[in-house]
Amino acid sequence: MKVIVISDDDNSRLRLKRLLESNGFEVISYTWFLKAIDNLDEIEPDLIIISAIDFPRHWKMLPSLLSVLESKKNTKLVLYISDDFDKFDLEKAGFLGINCIFPANLSDNDIVRGIKQL
Repeated sequence: MKVIVISDDDNSRLRLKRLLESNGFEVISYTWFLKAIDNLDEIEPDLIIISAIDFPRHWKMLPSLLSVLESKKNTKLVLYISDDFDKFDLEKAGFLGINCIFPANLSDNDIVRGIKQL
């Protein structure tokens, strides 16, 4: 499975990259949201993990963007959130079609288990 990780935080990005690669995922990580979006056609990811902590507004555009890109309609979206993630944003995530949400403090095993279930 090919995964894009988008996070401005080096620790979060590297944690997810190492964790997923050690579990057999092919991971491409980005610090910049726009660069990741620019490379969607080339990479053809199965899954995108975006940090809502680092990109509190940008993540809301992803479901709409993927829905208009014919080849990306089946790409799964995962939000990486903080403990204080707004409850209204949780509702928005469900409405927009985010496939999975996990908090930054979730254990590595639970993250991998959740992603494998997608």
